[in-house]
Amino acid sequence: MKGSTDRILVTHVGSLPRPNDPIALYRDDAPDENLQPRLRSSIADIVRQHVAARIDIVNDGEFGKPLPFDPARHQHLTIAHRVPACHA
Repeated sequence: MKGSTDRILVTHVGSLPRPNDPIALYRDDAPDENLQPRLRSSIADIVRQHVAARIDIVNDGEFGKPLPFDPARHQHLTIAHRVPACHA
């Protein structure tokens, strides 16, 4: 386990908005040979974003969890992906 005596470590817990193309692959029940490469690259992208944001303990944003296709959830995730984060 990563630890620090100098500061509080930062992590993220929970689902992050997924890019539209992996959602479409899940929705269309794409074969693994199409889904897995895009899933791996999506996870690599989110980990890079965590590192760039100086998050100490990175994760996959739950991208690795399959999600059943639900049009309302898809719309929510798409909207959440477009809304800029508020900074205090």
